[in-house]
Amino acid sequence: MLKKICNCGKLINQQQRMCDACMSKHIEAKKKSNKVYNSYNRDKDIDSFYKTNEWLNTREYILTKYNYIDLWDYFVNQRVTNANTVHHITEIKDDYELRLDEKNLIPLSPKSHSKIHKLYRKDKEKTQLKLKEIIDLANKFGVR
Repeated sequence: MLKKICNCGKLINQQQRMCDACMSKHIEAKKKSNKVYNSYNRDKDIDSFYKTNEWLNTREYILTKYNYIDLWDYFVNQRVTNANTVHHITEIKDDYELRLDEKNLIPLSPKSHSKIHKLYRKDKEKTQLKLKEIIDLANKFGVR
């Protein structure tokens, strides 16, 4: 079995990201970072919306409607990838009225979701137009 060296210097299996000790430290640091972020940066009203039955039911409906397919990966990269996230094309903070609008919601994988947010920082309007085009194509051609 192939081995590699963890950042701490321990020998680990090639498939592992890091050794168990480093992974524990990483998880704890991530929890601490998230706690600080949630305390100071997260919008409490928007955050509470994501816990409502209204959102949970809408989220499940969108994922089911598109058969849990990441529409970005499907139309942009021609790959079928499992979606487990529902993204607001127009963010809630920008237009709260669109928070449950089907045409404003797109199923994505975590990797595509991260990619979309990076693209938003470069050109939000262009990316949003592309996402709306994808939703239109998915509905037109019945990607379900």
